[in-house]
Amino acid sequence: MPYSSHFRARVRLGSLGGTGLKILNGKLYWAQAHLTVTKTGGSGGIGIDIQPHPVTNVKQDKAIWNNQFSTINNDVVIKGGFMLVVGPNIATPINPNNIVADIQTKTIP
Repeated sequence: MPYSSHFRARVRLGSLGGTGLKILNGKLYWAQAHLTVTKTGGSGGIGIDIQPHPVTNVKQDKAIWNNQFSTINNDVVIKGGFMLVVGPNIATPINPNNIVADIQTKTIP
């Protein structure tokens, strides 16, 4: 559970897919974070994979939440504070795509 951390990472996935960042039963709060996920060849792969709780199987909403530069009002993210940049061939930037999180996503053209 990284807390009040700072990271800037670039993850290059292989041609068979993969995942840039996977969160399983953890949280990433109050961080200054910039993650770039690209892929060599083909399409597929996941930028950020937020897994259900391993015991209760509950969907992990807000596992990435309230990070630096974010604006949240009444549990609604107005501006995400976790920056995720993905290449154009990343099939799924955030999995599941309906997760409630503090992630601002951009795609490299």
